[in-house]
Amino acid sequence: MESILLGVLLSLVLLASHIQGAAITHETNLVWAQTPISLPFARSNARLMSIPGNPNKWMSASKPTVNNIAAPHFTWGFRALGFHWEDQLLFWSEGTNKKIQSVFLNGSLETTTLFTGTSSEVHGIAVDWLSRNLYFTDGLYNWIMMTSTLPSRPGYKIVVQDDLQSPHGLAVHPARMLLFWSDWGTRPKIERSNLLGQDRKVLLDRQLVKPQGLVIDYAKNRLYWVDSFKCTIEMADLNGKGHKILHVAEGSGFFGIALYGNYLFVTDKKHGRLDIYTPQTRVKGFGLSAEPWGIVMYDNSTQPGTSDACVEKNCEQLCVYDALLGAKCLCGEGYVPEDPESKACKPSEKFVHPSHFYAIGDSVCHYPANMADMSLDNLTLSTQCFLGDKQHSPGYQTLTYDAAENMLYLFSNTSKTILRLPLELGAKAIAIEGGTGEVKGMSLDWVSGNLYWTDATQRAIMVSKKTGKYQRVVLDRLSSPVGIAVHPGRGKMFWTDHGHLPMIKASVEKANLDGSERESIMSGHVWQPNHLFIDFKTDCLYWTDSLKHHVRKLDLTSGRITVIYEDDEVKFYGVSVFNDFLIWTDTDTLNGVHMARLDKKEKVRGIIHPNVGVASDLITFDPSNQPEQSNPCSENVTSCSQLCMLSEQKLPKCFCSLGYTLAEDGFKCYTLVVVVVVVVVVVVVILLHVLLLLVVVVILLHVLLLLLVVKAVVVVVVVVAAAVVEEVVVRKIFQMNLSPTKVQAVDLDITNMVIGIDYDPISTKMFWSDTTAHEIREATIEGKFERPVMYFNSSGMSDGLAVDYINRLLFFTETGNKLIGVLNIDKENIYTYIVSEDLEQPRDIVASPIKGYIYWSDWGDQSPGIERSNMDGTNRTFVYKPSHKRAWINGIALDTDEQTLYWVDAAEDTVNSINLDSMEVKVLWTDTRAHFFSIDVIGQYLYVSDWMKKYILRMPKVGGDLVPFGIRNYSRVHGIRGYNQSEAFTGVSVCVSSKCEHLCLPKEGGRHTCRCAEGYLLSEDGFTCVTDSPSTTTKKQRISGPSSPSSPRASSLSSLSTEFSSSSSSSPSSSTSTKQTPASRQSTARPDVTATVSKLPVSMGTTKRRSPTFSTPSPNGDNVDVVVSYVPQGRGGTTTVPAIHRNTTVARSTSPGKSAALSTVTVAIIACSILIILVIIIVLFAYRKKYIYKFTHGKLVEDKSPSTYYQIAFNGQGDQVTFDSGGGIENPTYDYLNQPKDADTALTTQAP
Repeated sequence: MESILLGVLLSLVLLASHIQGAAITHETNLVWAQTPISLPFARSNARLMSIPGNPNKWMSASKPTVNNIAAPHFTWGFRALGFHWEDQLLFWSEGTNKKIQSVFLNGSLETTTLFTGTSSEVHGIAVDWLSRNLYFTDGLYNWIMMTSTLPSRPGYKIVVQDDLQSPHGLAVHPARMLLFWSDWGTRPKIERSNLLGQDRKVLLDRQLVKPQGLVIDYAKNRLYWVDSFKCTIEMADLNGKGHKILHVAEGSGFFGIALYGNYLFVTDKKHGRLDIYTPQTRVKGFGLSAEPWGIVMYDNSTQPGTSDACVEKNCEQLCVYDALLGAKCLCGEGYVPEDPESKACKPSEKFVHPSHFYAIGDSVCHYPANMADMSLDNLTLSTQCFLGDKQHSPGYQTLTYDAAENMLYLFSNTSKTILRLPLELGAKAIAIEGGTGEVKGMSLDWVSGNLYWTDATQRAIMVSKKTGKYQRVVLDRLSSPVGIAVHPGRGKMFWTDHGHLPMIKASVEKANLDGSERESIMSGHVWQPNHLFIDFKTDCLYWTDSLKHHVRKLDLTSGRITVIYEDDEVKFYGVSVFNDFLIWTDTDTLNGVHMARLDKKEKVRGIIHPNVGVASDLITFDPSNQPEQSNPCSENVTSCSQLCMLSEQKLPKCFCSLGYTLAEDGFKCYTLVVVVVVVVVVVVVILLHVLLLLVVVVILLHVLLLLLVVKAVVVVVVVVAAAVVEEVVVRKIFQMNLSPTKVQAVDLDITNMVIGIDYDPISTKMFWSDTTAHEIREATIEGKFERPVMYFNSSGMSDGLAVDYINRLLFFTETGNKLIGVLNIDKENIYTYIVSEDLEQPRDIVASPIKGYIYWSDWGDQSPGIERSNMDGTNRTFVYKPSHKRAWINGIALDTDEQTLYWVDAAEDTVNSINLDSMEVKVLWTDTRAHFFSIDVIGQYLYVSDWMKKYILRMPKVGGDLVPFGIRNYSRVHGIRGYNQSEAFTGVSVCVSSKCEHLCLPKEGGRHTCRCAEGYLLSEDGFTCVTDSPSTTTKKQRISGPSSPSSPRASSLSSLSTEFSSSSSSSPSSSTSTKQTPASRQSTARPDVTATVSKLPVSMGTTKRRSPTFSTPSPNGDNVDVVVSYVPQGRGGTTTVPAIHRNTTVARSTSPGKSAALSTVTVAIIACSILIILVIIIVLFAYRKKYIYKFTHGKLVEDKSPSTYYQIAFNGQGDQVTFDSGGGIENPTYDYLNQPKDADTALTTQAP
């Protein structure tokens, strides 16, 4: 009867507390939070209630004193409570404005905000009074956070996040450095860890349903809690032992629990009661006529021990006290220590995770994990979005991530490029895939390191390593694939397809990660399925449907499909789930990103972007949603040399990328030089092997003497009619046999972008220009002996290469420094510049070895065109000069038999030709949707690369249709160069008898010029070269390029070159670099252009190697004379030019019956030698075929020095963002960067 009367009295006091009451003061108090029960005649505010004094005294009193602090507004809602006795602070969570706040219990009613951005479900607070840290649980974001109780120390830290589903109660034992919490989840449990969330241990996970509030008895080392579902009060020791149910109160709704001595104080939300128990019995109960929440016993006995170690440590942000090790400074999320021993913190360069990213227009926007509850005041696109580039309009639309490497992957629809971006300040995006179609979905298999994406243009699903290496098609012939998600644990990939109505319906499908066992998940009941998301915590698949206006969920365990959220006004596109929140992008009137609570199926926030592009893909960068998993394709487990993907029954299977073949062992990938007529060669060997063995001794000497001729024949057998193709973003060089079409990758570890390429059949070497490393490199066609042969300065880059394998020269355009140069293929570090004036953007270059000409294209703005000069740069003349400046002349190709030059124009989108005799220009093809880049002529066809196509194009060189040729799944093709033995140049170099020490450069009329390498001067004898400085050239040493006309280098050009005729030597004569139009051959430069390159340093490497010397003496020891016939420009008839002997000889048949006659003995020797070589080829081929998988193969690596993408930046003013809902709270990530914790709205109370 006494307790009933006391409850009624207490209720009356509480009902009148909005009129009178006293503030809570610093003394022993039982404090609880409560929210009013709505009454028709009154509206009351939430309050913090207290009964002051020792409970042993006021429990026996008939009228206990009740004090309160009222919220400043009726919408406030106090939830969990905590306190710090020594500092006289009371803490609470506020569910409406979503804050952690405090008040100083000295009579003041001014509040301080410690943390902003919680959800409304913060049900547990615990204070470490020794370290002065506050911990709290968040039941919607499913984490436990720590922040300092001191207002002067900003910062927060997520201490527990993984494997939390619904954390509620919380308690701390500072002396033992232990943190305890309850988690409802699918498997309810009580856990503990140290104060930083480490060394986690599950104490109890049985006989629990909804464990709520926790409290520790520090004297007896006991843990007490209430279970709101079981209506129980329970206990165990601090190790989880001795679990016991103390009390059962049927029908109750327990929430909070507090301890004082032997008393347990419990709040009952369901009945609005405050109940008092001992471990043995129930003592009393009070009806509150309100809904009580958290409860604490504010008393010094419940916080034993004191320490000022963390105060004295004076850490800038956080401090944790260890009784054995003392105080230790910590930095909060988004900060790192200035040094290992520092007390100060500096902003981290890395993004804080978990966080949300979404692509919209030309930007990617980023918000912290608590986006649903953060303040949206004063936000702009420039503060939340990055990578914005309105000028280039990249059009980002697809995202995925790699949590382990802190890497964001994104697709630019404008450049058709997949990029990878380290998420740290100052980082730059690096292209890993290019030349794709429209990539609408991406997903990373983080276990195997494979990146999957859908290509709507190619109607395919593609895969590569996450660095961009080893791209291949997984599934093709799809309809219109959009979203994709992969599940490494199940070995499955899931994707959506819009179909093509009415014939092909939209669908959601799945298959193994290698594309096998494809099957439909849902078809017919989906209209426009878009992106997908897999929640690995619940093992559920989600996808959006923009025409059905809903989001569906597939439980991957049960197979059940349900609609979890729908809104007829929403056009759902991107989707993500973060704990209890659903996030999506809307592409319609609410263009932007939106959030809803899954438990209540109600929207909580929307951020709308007006007039800044259409919102597209969305990801939540959550490391916990890429959990540690293992399968046979794990990167540290698989034996596959390129790609490993799970197939049927989750068995691993190795795959190779384009141009590679899987070896017999099933693991290694290899590539071969393109081979033809292999069957014929094998038959010949079988019939004649006995004869060959008999004659081998007789002809061995002749074989050695004819090594060059034989080697030329071998090259014909190996690479006849093969095109060398450079593929840009995949960064591979391919060989392609033209009949039949067969592609093989050149086994090279190419790390940067390659533009120009050409082939030397004498040494079987390729040369290519690396525009990122600013160098020219070489390697054999087998991918061996790769090395740099030319270095440029940081401004230099070569776009075009031309090999003259008769004269052993390599010509190159130097676009960055506006130069054209030449280097000696067979001599180390021998190069010079032959054209240095009146160039704007020299692009491609070709050589005519017999006539001594070079041709180059220039796509500059002022005077684009195609020019020709002698190989020493003299007698420059325009071959083609367009009548307008809108020309973008890219690749060029020369047909010496037909005396025709071909080129592609990327501005006019045309393929063109000009007859060098009649100067007649023809437009062979026009395609307004093309971006032609390179061209070459092989036989009767032209081969063209087009950046807008994923394949090579071919057309008859006389005109006709330009059609796809070969495979169609390149990324973007750059350079093309072909070699055909039947078209090989036949002739003897005019430099055979030359005494030039460095460079012999042919000219028209069978003459040549001696030139010295950069850094050398021609001596008085006109042949030898002497250094012009005492220093020697070393690798990557910067050497000055050509000087201006007024410099000593330019004015003494005659000392650098000597001209010789084809018949006999003449005295040295000066040779100037002249450039003429067809009407004039006098001036050295166009009068309207002034160009100087006097201070353009160019470097050249001096990697030491012994260059092979090629010689082809006749059987009697004399050089072979070869007569070369050609038709001079503008004349009829045939002129015979005496050939000049040189040690390098390569045959080219210009027409049947016009090659040099050989003696019968020589022919017989050559025939036998060829047979022996064929035997050797077959043996070597068989050996290589058997042991090919023992060879190592190069791997592409990412570009380390990009310069064309955008830095992450958070700059100044920008476009405003609008919101479709009001309210919100402050964003902790950004506020802590700029603002200290400050006072908030004052609480109120009245004196009694």
